[in-house]
Amino acid sequence: MNESEQYVHSQPAQDRATAGQPALSRVSMFFVRLFERYMPDSFSIALLLTFVTALLAFFYAPKSAPKIILEGWYKGMFDIASYAFLVALMLVTGYALAVAKPVARLLKKLASLPKTPAAVAAVTVLTIAVCAILHWAFALIATGLFAREIAKRSKEDYAWIVAACFSGFALFTQGLSCSVELISATKGNPLNIVEKVTGHVIPLSEIELASYNVIPVIVLMIVLPLLFIAMRPRGANIIPADSERLIAEDTSAAAIEQTEEDVSNTISAKLSRAWWINALVVIGGVTHFILSGLTFDLMSMIIGFMLAGMALHGRPDAYAAAISKGARLTGSLLLQFPFYGGIMGIMTTTGLATVLAEWFGSFSTTTTLPFWSLISSTLISLFVPSAGGHWAVQGPFIIPVAHALHASIPATLIGVASGEGAADMIQPMWMLPILAITGVSIRRVMGFTIMSFFVMMIVWSLDLLFLVPAG
Repeated sequence: MNESEQYVHSQPAQDRATAGQPALSRVSMFFVRLFERYMPDSFSIALLLTFVTALLAFFYAPKSAPKIILEGWYKGMFDIASYAFLVALMLVTGYALAVAKPVARLLKKLASLPKTPAAVAAVTVLTIAVCAILHWAFALIATGLFAREIAKRSKEDYAWIVAACFSGFALFTQGLSCSVELISATKGNPLNIVEKVTGHVIPLSEIELASYNVIPVIVLMIVLPLLFIAMRPRGANIIPADSERLIAEDTSAAAIEQTEEDVSNTISAKLSRAWWINALVVIGGVTHFILSGLTFDLMSMIIGFMLAGMALHGRPDAYAAAISKGARLTGSLLLQFPFYGGIMGIMTTTGLATVLAEWFGSFSTTTTLPFWSLISSTLISLFVPSAGGHWAVQGPFIIPVAHALHASIPATLIGVASGEGAADMIQPMWMLPILAITGVSIRRVMGFTIMSFFVMMIVWSLDLLFLVPAG
C-alpha cells in the first residue's frame, strides 16, 4: 500500500455508492474521484508546469529564444535557494512549536470538543484559521497534527477532516506572517516593490485592519464550516482513519522518545538538559526585541517562533529533537523549490510574466484592479506557489499599474495575497507536510479543497469589487 494512503481503505472511490446523497456531497465526491483517477503527484506537477511554462514562453514571451528560456530556468533554480532555506527554517521552527507539550495538550483538548459532524467541521476550520492568522508555518504543521487528533476521536471521513483543516489554513494570507504584506511593510527590503514605486512602505496595520480584509475573513470562518457540513461524505463514501493505528503510532513514538532521552550524568548530558540555557537564549532574544523594537519581517518571525519554541520545550535537547523531526518534513518541499524557482526564472527572464500581468492591466480600472490582482495572483500561484517567488513575479507589474491608476495599493496587496491562499486549495505543494503527518491521499483531499477554492474565490471577488473604497 502506498505510504500516502496507509490509513485509508484500498477500495477505489468510484465503486462507492452516491445514491441518496445531498447534492453538494455528490459534487464533492465527483471531484474526489476525478483527482484520485487523474491527478499526478506534486513533484510531477512541478515538472509538468516547468515544461508548460517553457512552451508558453516560447510562443508568447518577447524573449522566446530557447537559450534565454534555459538560462532563465537555470538562474531561477538558484535564485530561490536563500528563500527556500528561510522557508525550511519557518517550517521546522513552526513544527517545533506545534509539537511542544503545552501546544500539543491544547490541540488535544480542542480535538475532544466536537461531538457531531457539524461540530467537527466548525472546530477544524476555526482552530486552524486562528493558528494561520498568527503564523502560517505553525498552522501548517498544526493542521496535520490537529487532523490526526480529530481523526482518533471521529468516524468521519479522514480526508474530509484534513481538507477542512487545510481550508482554514488558507486564511494565513490575511494574517501576521503573510510574506506579501510583510515585505511591503519592511523598509529597504529588496522585494518591497511598493517602496520602489511609491517611495513609502505600507504599514501592516493598514492592510491587516482594513475592513475589506477583516470582513471576508469573518465570512469565510462562517461559510467554510457550512460548506464542509454540506459536502460531508455519508454512508459508503466515508473512509475513516484507522484510529487504533494512529493511537498506536503516537504512543509508540512517545515511548521511543522517552527511551532515547539521555539520562546519563555526564557533563554534556546535563548541559543538554539544562533549562537555564534555553532560558538565557530566550531572555536574550526578547531583550533584543525590546531594545531594538519588534519588526514584522521574515527573519524576526523565524527568530520569534524559535524563541517561543525553546521556551515551551524548556530544554536544549528537547528542542533540538523537535527541530530534527521537523526537518524530515521539508525534504519533499525543498526538492520542488528549485523547479518553481526555475519557473519563476523563465517567466521573469523571458518577459512572460509581463505579458500576463500587462494583459490584466490593460482592462483594469481603479475599482477593478484589486479584483484582477486576485485573478492574476491565482493563476501565477499555480506556477509559483511560493510567497516570495510569487511576489517577485507579480509585484513588479501589478504595483506600477495600481500606482498609475491611483487604485488602492493595500487592496491590491490583499488581492495578491488572497489569490495565493485560494490557489493553495488546488496547488498541492503546501499540502505535502500535512500529508506526511496524516498519511492521507492528496488526491482525495483535493477533491474537497477544490470546493473551498470556488467558495474563497467568490467571497474574495465580491469583497474586492464592492467593499474596497474608490481611490
